[in-house]
Amino acid sequence: MILKSLISLAFLVSLLSPAVPHVYAETAGPYIQWWAAAFDGSDRYPGGTIVFEVFIVNSRPVDLPNSIDVISLVTPWKTYVDPNLPVSIGQGEGYRSTFEIEIPTDQTAGNVDMTFTFSSRYWDGFGWSSFPDVFFPLNVKILPNPFVLQNQIISNEEEISSLQLSLTDSRESIASLENQLVTAEVAAQSLTIQLDDSSERVASLEGRVGTLEEELTTVKTSRDSLQTDLAIVKSDLRDLRTGLENTRAELASVSSELVSTESDLASTGSALEATRSQLATFQTLYLPLGIGIPALAAIALAIRRRRR
Repeated sequence: MILKSLISLAFLVSLLSPAVPHVYAETAGPYIQWWAAAFDGSDRYPGGTIVFEVFIVNSRPVDLPNSIDVISLVTPWKTYVDPNLPVSIGQGEGYRSTFEIEIPTDQTAGNVDMTFTFSSRYWDGFGWSSFPDVFFPLNVKILPNPFVLQNQIISNEEEISSLQLSLTDSRESIASLENQLVTAEVAAQSLTIQLDDSSERVASLEGRVGTLEEELTTVKTSRDSLQTDLAIVKSDLRDLRTGLENTRAELASVSSELVSTESDLASTGSALEATRSQLATFQTLYLPLGIGIPALAAIALAIRRRRR
């Protein structure tokens, strides 16, 4: 029976390879059971999954069963519990429990503490008794995510390639800038010559400006004189306008007098015609009688009064 237990234990260790297992014997008086636990898998990085395996063997020297009641693994992120328990195993038999542990993507690299626990009992032929509960601390080293590192390497390589292209472009740009600098120097020399010519032109223009300023002063003087003459002419025009208005008033008055005179003349003409008619009558009637002179005198006196 002991040989059978040792074979089972050897098989347990072979199952847990290539992981490095923790192998212990748990005793309660003469009753013994072996257990081994180990982490397996290479995905020990944020976002990866590792496997925790436990194998428990009934190593008792007598053919009596053990009961595996609870197996759990407490991690910083989650507590894993075997849902298939309790289970009974006979002498030389074993029970294997496996947990797939998902490492959070935001977990930082470094050591992480976990706790493996399990509770079990043994049958002594009369009843069930408990083995001491196991609380076994474990330490797992979380590695940097190789995919992230690989992406970083790829990104760095791409960045290096981009920098090399940028360097090539920069060299070409420098060569182009040097050519532009030579062109700019030639242009600067040409501008210097043009500046000298411009200075001479400026001096000539300054002389011309002085002449124009003198002419402008003369024009301003003439303008002031013309403005004075214009003021005088405006004053004369105002006087003429006033005289014209007075003349128009006088003409209106004279026109009124002429109209009145014409009316008087018309009246006088009518009276004169009447007088002539009377005179003709008098000539016919009274002159032969010798009274013509007094009648003429009367007519002349009447005409004189009417004129007044």
